[in-house]
Amino acid sequence: MKPLRTSIFLLLLIALFSFSSCVGPQKAPPSTQPPERPEPVKKAPQVKAPPTRPAEKRPVQRPRVEPKKEPPRRYFSSLSELTNTLASDLKGRISPCTLYLDSAAIRDACTKDVSNFSAFLQNELEASLSRQGFTMVYEPYDAGFFIDVTYQRSRGRTKVFFKYHKSDGSGKKSLAYEIEDSSLPAESFAENLKSKAYRLAANILKGQEGLSIYIKPIVEGNKKYQSEFSNSFTERLKSRIVSLKKKVEIIDEEPIKKKLSNTRGIKMKAAQVKNLETSDAFFASANSILEGKYFVRGKQVTVDLYLKDLKGKILNSAEVDIEKSLISSSLENEKAEKLVEIADVVEEKNDAKVKLSTTKGGDYAVYHGGEKILFHIQVGKPMFVYLYNITPEGNVELLYPYTEDELQRPLLPGRLYTIPSEADEFELEVCAPFGTDAVKIFASPLRLPFPGLDTRVASRSFRGGTRAIGKRRKNIQQSLASEKQINPRDLVDYYRGIANRFNTDICEDSVIIETKKRF
Repeated sequence: MKPLRTSIFLLLLIALFSFSSCVGPQKAPPSTQPPERPEPVKKAPQVKAPPTRPAEKRPVQRPRVEPKKEPPRRYFSSLSELTNTLASDLKGRISPCTLYLDSAAIRDACTKDVSNFSAFLQNELEASLSRQGFTMVYEPYDAGFFIDVTYQRSRGRTKVFFKYHKSDGSGKKSLAYEIEDSSLPAESFAENLKSKAYRLAANILKGQEGLSIYIKPIVEGNKKYQSEFSNSFTERLKSRIVSLKKKVEIIDEEPIKKKLSNTRGIKMKAAQVKNLETSDAFFASANSILEGKYFVRGKQVTVDLYLKDLKGKILNSAEVDIEKSLISSSLENEKAEKLVEIADVVEEKNDAKVKLSTTKGGDYAVYHGGEKILFHIQVGKPMFVYLYNITPEGNVELLYPYTEDELQRPLLPGRLYTIPSEADEFELEVCAPFGTDAVKIFASPLRLPFPGLDTRVASRSFRGGTRAIGKRRKNIQQSLASEKQINPRDLVDYYRGIANRFNTDICEDSVIIETKKRF
């Protein structure tokens, strides 16, 4: 029975499976509820676009192309060829016009120094520009264009840089050139007296315009005398100043050429003198004064220059060191040194109360045979004056007052006194024997007694050719003030001692005069 039941059960399963695969899945009966309505889709509010403008045509931004810089031209055969090229190139850029070149500013771009090359470059450049039709002017306000020039040395070559612009500073342009050092003039960068003088001149004139300079000779710094070196170097300096500044007026000799004491115009001018130290420049109608000193320091000589206005204010200064091996002229002046020692020029007490000069200026004057010597005296307050001539041998002669018995009157400020004057019946004419003398003036508010001068009296101020110093000198001055006869070499200590005895001031000044045979 069990097998039969199992068979019937299997047959039923098979039949059921066959029926379901034929009929397929049954659909659900339809729903009696109404169908749901879909929610309406909300539309976004429409925004009205603004009216469009026609697109603007913008320029196309093209990349900036830098112009190619031309390298400095090389291989000039000479400096003149370089400056000729520069002048031609400049003419191609600007029409010929007035140009101002600051010659004192032609310098090494790195060291800011000047050399002989600065002078050579200036001369060639001015000549080349003139040939191209440009006009060189020597006052800035007369120029249409300004030119600045510098240079730089490197590896046997020299690059020269030219900058130019209009007088109002606009339109700045530049040019550059290069030249082999072997093609430059000889001694372009050599160190010699010429280059040293040029350097001093360029530095002292830097930034200065409209000058009328009274040039005093350079003197030895400690003893204040002139030498062969100082005279020759002063002349070099003057020539360099003129080459640098064509409009500079140089006044260095005979600032007072007439017998000024009786000239009405000079009398009026003397009343206007404010500074006795610069009165020589004032009478020469200069507006500045140049003075210098040199000092020997081992193997070097240092030259210092000072440019001053007529009030004594320093406008500029410059100095240069020179190797002694470059100097062939003498740095010494034995006769002048002896005079300076006897007249004690180094220790003079003045306080701008008295000024002594000659018709050829103060400090150091040179006269030739047959010329007349005139001394000019000015005082800062009423003063009694005493004028002496001193020789290198120590001989002393009274020049003024003319005699000890002469009635003295004080000299007055604001006047120029001449000795001898036109009223005097004698002249001081240069004649043999020629040589070098010192002329020294003493001035005091009080009338002082004259000392008698006698070479037979033993000198107290000097022992073995050396002057006493310190407390010993003070004691000597005090003792000399009570003497009526003194040795001529003791003159300075006598006047300082007598002034101290009368409790008054003593002011001093001196000039060195050299007389020569006329050729």
